[in-house]
Amino acid sequence: MIPKNIVIVFVTENIKKRTFDYGLDFAKKFDSKITILQSLYRQPPKFAFFETKGDEKRRERQKKSCLKSLENFVKMGEKFDISVKTKVVLSDPISKGIISYVNGKDIDLVILDSLKLKSFEEVFFGNIVSELHKNLKCPILLLN
Repeated sequence: MIPKNIVIVFVTENIKKRTFDYGLDFAKKFDSKITILQSLYRQPPKFAFFETKGDEKRRERQKKSCLKSLENFVKMGEKFDISVKTKVVLSDPISKGIISYVNGKDIDLVILDSLKLKSFEEVFFGNIVSELHKNLKCPILLLN
């Protein structure tokens, strides 16, 4: 199987260039397209049953901030004439956003970085990886 559509997944705001470099190497070798998916935890609304305008604004600021931080990867892809798109998904749980995006597209490979997280975050990351292995339709490359 030759991966033509690659998704590089970041699950925290701590983005590592190394993960993108792996995806870029695959894209160069197989003439693939890359989508960078930043999936972050969606904060529950301030009031339990409905969202306020403040909740919406906070979510939009978070998305804009993430997209801005991913712009460098798009520029790096342009240097090598590789299509790089960015997408930010806020969901609860994080794995739900990744699964719905990847399974809804024609994706051949998911690259996920194994991060150095705080102890309480490691539990959540393990759950995310487990859910992805169970529910994604394509292979996952988990980097250490």
